Amino acid sequence: MDSPLLTSLLIVAVLVQATHCQTLNGPSSVAVERGTDVQLTCTVTGVDSASFYWDDNSVDPPETVFSGELQNPSLKYVNFSVSNDATSSTITITDTKVTDEGSYVCQSFETSDPAPAAQVTVEVRPFLTLMVNSTLIAGETYEAVCRAEGGRPAEVFEWYLNDVQQTVDPPTSTPNAGNADLTDANSTFAFTPTNDSFCQSLRCVTTGHQVDSLNQELNVSCLNVHLKPTLTLMLNSTLIAGETYEAVCRAEGGRPAEVFEWYLNDVQQTVDPPTSTPNAGNSDVIDTTSTFAFTPTNDSFCQSLRCVTTGHPRASLNQEQNISCLTVHYPPQQSPEIIKVDFNEDNSTRTLTVTCSILQDDQPNPFVDTYYIYENVNENPSPVASTSKFTRKTPNFDTEYLCVAGNYLGNTTARRTFVAAGPDDASVTTGLLVGLIIVIIIIIVILVFISVWYSKRYSRGDSSEKVAGKTKPEERPRPAPRSSPGPVTYTRDDRTDGYEYAVVEKGPRQGSGERDHDDDGGGGQNEPLLQYAELDMSDKAGQTDQRIPQKQSDVVVYSPIVLD
Repeated sequence: MDSPLLTSLLIVAVLVQATHCQTLNGPSSVAVERGTDVQLTCTVTGVDSASFYWDDNSVDPPETVFSGELQNPSLKYVNFSVSNDATSSTITITDTKVTDEGSYVCQSFETSDPAPAAQVTVEVRPFLTLMVNSTLIAGETYEAVCRAEGGRPAEVFEWYLNDVQQTVDPPTSTPNAGNADLTDANSTFAFTPTNDSFCQSLRCVTTGHQVDSLNQELNVSCLNVHLKPTLTLMLNSTLIAGETYEAVCRAEGGRPAEVFEWYLNDVQQTVDPPTSTPNAGNSDVIDTTSTFAFTPTNDSFCQSLRCVTTGHPRASLNQEQNISCLTVHYPPQQSPEIIKVDFNEDNSTRTLTVTCSILQDDQPNPFVDTYYIYENVNENPSPVASTSKFTRKTPNFDTEYLCVAGNYLGNTTARRTFVAAGPDDASVTTGLLVGLIIVIIIIIVILVFISVWYSKRYSRGDSSEKVAGKTKPEERPRPAPRSSPGPVTYTRDDRTDGYEYAVVEKGPRQGSGERDHDDDGGGGQNEPLLQYAELDMSDKAGQTDQRIPQKQSDVVVYSPIVLD
């Protein structure tokens, strides 16, 4: 038998038990990639049937997306759908968009409390790029840039050099230019590669996505670190024309293998490909050798030879070694010349100097260091001098001189003979000419002096008695001097100058009383006996007149006598 109290207690107990057994289980938060589908499911336990509704709490105020089967007509939820059964409700977001991201809450009319909100996160995979120089030089600093464009949320970056994580500054983020809901992020890694960095890996990794498949990685599997080698050019210091030599250009410890070019006197040459081997001390670097075989000629003297490396994309890594002036030796190419013959004559001492040389500034090479001078080589095969200069005192000027010049490559390859000219040499001829000029000047001075002296002698006569154009006077006798042995006859010539000429012949000496003919103040003592004779002046035209007798052999000439 049941009492009303017992019945009431049983109803209350059932209600309490029913209340504690009804449980609403909401969906979990989820992160999805944009463009994929996502489902949120809400269940209730403790009841046989329940009614559900869904709210979007990411907007203010919150909006109901579904109430039972009824859907919010907003275009925001056009890609939402709901599926309900007795104890569960599931909404599906198809082709999720960034705008679908939000907080969604499931509630049931059969329960007093809503289920915990479920956060839907929509993530977007960015476009990731890694930028670093394709060629790195050991010792220089570079920046590698990792850029994620159009991602969501902002990226988190990690850097690894040869699989060792590096410390970098935080990335920078800016809204994407085409979609403000997306983000562009940049991360920079500054590093200085070394020789050991060659072919190491460099990785940029993004780690900020909940959807693990959206995290990315870009890497450079082998860093192209170029290393500047030590470049040397090897060639004989002295070359001989006509012989073949090998010039070797060697690049040690470089990376990558070098490419060589050769230039002879700035003209590119054709050579065989270089050879490359790993460096003995470091197998990551390379030793490269190039060889240029050539045969210098006489024209190769002082030409340039250059070895140039061109394999590096960076010009600063390419190098050049050169020899600016090739030392090419060859024998004389031109005959020696006797370029100077000096003749000196001093107080009957004559000296001949012969100087021998090759008249080229640049030939041969090396310059001639051996000279021989021969004198009458056919008669005397031994040289008279082993230098370029020879002096002979009192030489025979019909001697033949032979000059031989050479260097260590040959001293008989070029020579020429010279016949000495003796006093007729230019220097001797010049001296004779000067002497002749001096003699001529002296003769001219003497003639001028005599002419002046005779002019003064003529001027002593009575100029009034000199009548121009006067006829030839008659012949008449004159008293003879006391010492004269006989009469004196005056003979006129055909000239009309008014003068008479006489010739006095010497005779025996007379006593002291005789006439002083020579005006020496000695009276007639020891004076010559004078005798007058006829004078034929037909061949005496222009004879110098003198008043004082002059002794010239056996003839004494007196000054002309003016005739009345």
